[in-house]
Amino acid sequence: VVTLNTPFFDSGELKIGGVTVHCWRAGGHGAQNFVTATENSCNPVFAILGAELLGAEKFYEYITKFGFGKPTGVDFPGEAGGLVPVPGQVKFGEVARWANVGFGQGIAVTPLQLLQAAATIANDGVALRPHFVREIRDKDGNLIKSFASQEGRQVLSSDVAKAFAGVMRSVVVNGSGGQAEIEGYRVAGKTGTAQVARTDGRGYGSERISSFVGFAPVDDPKIAGLVVLYHPKGQVYGGVIAAPVFSAVVEDALEHLGVKKRVDRPVSPKTTGTGERLSVVPNVRNYSRSEAEKLLRNAGLRSEVQGSGEIVLDQVPKPSAEVPIGTTVQLITEDWQSQVESRPLVEVPSVIGLSIRDAAEKLTRLGLRLQVTGSGAAVVQVPEAGTLVPEQATVQVKFE
Repeated sequence: VVTLNTPFFDSGELKIGGVTVHCWRAGGHGAQNFVTATENSCNPVFAILGAELLGAEKFYEYITKFGFGKPTGVDFPGEAGGLVPVPGQVKFGEVARWANVGFGQGIAVTPLQLLQAAATIANDGVALRPHFVREIRDKDGNLIKSFASQEGRQVLSSDVAKAFAGVMRSVVVNGSGGQAEIEGYRVAGKTGTAQVARTDGRGYGSERISSFVGFAPVDDPKIAGLVVLYHPKGQVYGGVIAAPVFSAVVEDALEHLGVKKRVDRPVSPKTTGTGERLSVVPNVRNYSRSEAEKLLRNAGLRSEVQGSGEIVLDQVPKPSAEVPIGTTVQLITEDWQSQVESRPLVEVPSVIGLSIRDAAEKLTRLGLRLQVTGSGAAVVQVPEAGTLVPEQATVQVKFE
């Protein structure tokens, strides 16, 4: 029902099925495609996907194909099946329920089911029954019994599985999963920060479950893993506290398995038409302010922090953007939302082709500031046109 480039627009909240789904970022993420919405963990986009674009019947078909809602059949006692709503049997708002399931609420899954689903994507769309034990040998090393995987079931086509593995890779390179990366092993995965349902059935409480699920290496997967942290104190985002654990454990596991690290050739720095050197913006989402600032300095970039929090939840320009050396990257911390509630959000206009005077006038009318590099006509601007930023934010413009 979508391609990787299907466009969406996130204004910060979505009214659907009589409920309002909120984005974690004040004012939303603005224009996105399917890939960037996944990188951003954008709830409204996945609510639309679950309730409207897929719809209850097709969504339920694939939820059950992946193995949710029933035991995996693992050779270990006491396995639960989880809870999955059934189309036509949902009380109190069917559309709202499937919107919630789209971003992970209104459904209960076990860690093993979630890991099996990630492994299915890594296995080119084939779901395999998990086992706790691979084989049993006697004291002399003779094989007594083997628990080889049975023939699996094809859940997704190989092409779709590979495409979505690429999306999960992008979550690590450009999105919320940057701290899961392992140098030389190219991790693919997804962060999770879940609200915990209240025991009295009245919605969700203040406790959280933080997670990261993924596999590596993305181009030839050898291991899939899931880290789940229950009821953490302090920082609760999966990309902040679960992703680094995944990185540390899986790196050791891959080395133990003898998987060779990939050695990427250093990329020569690119230049503009005028010979100015460019830098690739690193992914600093879910890093501490000090770590983020250090990574940016190493890339030849400056930083400007919005908010007084300790964790960077978003950045402008986005990761992987190519910008001139010395460009200032705006770091949006986790308390930014509360600080900007009284500051209206502004859509950045295009000033390309304008003189310094005209660009300044256009930005000032919208309550934005101008930072000038060079002279002549505007040729590059950061943030790009269409980006939502708080009033009084700075727009960096290069003139030639």
